Amino acid sequence: NPTVDDEESRKKWWREVEGLIDGLQGQVAQLQRDLTLTKRHKDQRTAAEAWRSSGRLRRMLKMSAAQTVGAEVGIVIRGDRRIDPVIENFVQDPLNCLPGFMVQGAEGFLLRIIGMYLAALRDGDLFVVLHPNPDGTSIIRTRPAEQIAYVATDPEDWERELWYAERQKEEPQGEDRKDRSKWATTWSAPNAATLGETEMFHFTIDRLDGSTQGESLATAVLPWIEQYEELLEARIALNQALAKLTWLVDMPGTDVATRAARKQMVLAQKWGYGSVMFQDSESEKWEAVTASPNGQGAEPDLDAVLRHIYVLCGIVPFWAGELMPSRTGAARAVTPVALAALRTEQKLYFGFLAALLSRVVEKWAAKNATRMRPWAVTVTAADTTSYETLEAARAMKEGAQAIQVALEIGMEPELAQSLLRQFAGLPEEV
Repeated sequence: NPTVDDEESRKKWWREVEGLIDGLQGQVAQLQRDLTLTKRHKDQRTAAEAWRSSGRLRRMLKMSAAQTVGAEVGIVIRGDRRIDPVIENFVQDPLNCLPGFMVQGAEGFLLRIIGMYLAALRDGDLFVVLHPNPDGTSIIRTRPAEQIAYVATDPEDWERELWYAERQKEEPQGEDRKDRSKWATTWSAPNAATLGETEMFHFTIDRLDGSTQGESLATAVLPWIEQYEELLEARIALNQALAKLTWLVDMPGTDVATRAARKQMVLAQKWGYGSVMFQDSESEKWEAVTASPNGQGAEPDLDAVLRHIYVLCGIVPFWAGELMPSRTGAARAVTPVALAALRTEQKLYFGFLAALLSRVVEKWAAKNATRMRPWAVTVTAADTTSYETLEAARAMKEGAQAIQVALEIGMEPELAQSLLRQFAGLPEEV
């Protein structure tokens, strides 16, 4: 009560009120920022269906994952060297490699963590379950993000996740959702009390403050991929129309039955891309009519949409091989910024992997009652600026030199660029 005479009691009361308000604000922010479960699962189902049906979406997400994770991942162990075999056994365990592939060992584990990052890009969330074995080793498995119905957080700190509940036929509603006993299947977040138990790790992509969910990259990119494919389909239809002949046929005779029989005989023939139109006349005459649409080239539009897709996926067109030599100046300007953004994404994901590997060591030490000396595990990525970008720069330099030679012998610039695109396996300008 703020009317009490004791100054110390009044200060204590106001501290409690302020804490309560802060907690309520955190809960309100979380409720406002989180998508409804129906909307979230709908987006995740849409992303999964698009993954199956859209080859370009798969390609873009794979390029984004490959750019972030890279071709190599380094695991750096500092301090107590007894954890070296623990990490090595975990990485080399066939059960921890990507399922469905013959590749095992370090390469198989690399495919596993790339697949995990792909799932995070597609769904916005990644849920990894760490199962402890009786001998102290651990096995990892992933759970579909669509399967997780509720993320429980600390009432006093909504950024601290406590446990996760899976979907069930009849789910708790209202305040009952916060009661763990109301759920059939739950997983504990890592904490001191669950060291010897199965635990779940949660990684998110672009999570908003005040939310427990990530944002699906596939959901953001899909409308633009559909737009790009619609443009391609329109160009194909236009090219087919340009190659299509329409025969305007004058049908002679006054006998309706005779004209009808003749029309049926003509229509029975296979005309391929051609079509036939009839008009009554005194004598039979055939005239070829071709379509002549007056449209501009679609390459600028296609190029703009494709580059926008690259931007959404965090892929630099310079690295994707989509930049012509005349635009290399723009590539040099954008590369430092793109590299900074890439490093941020790598730090987030590799920090998550380091926490996962550290928990593997902690579980092993607890199971074997091993007293550890100070130690640390970090995960690093290959330096993409020292190899991939260097190789791309060399290749583009060779391409520029080839165009220069072609121009010197009198070849038209448009033809030289067209040949270069063909040799690179890129689509022709439409």
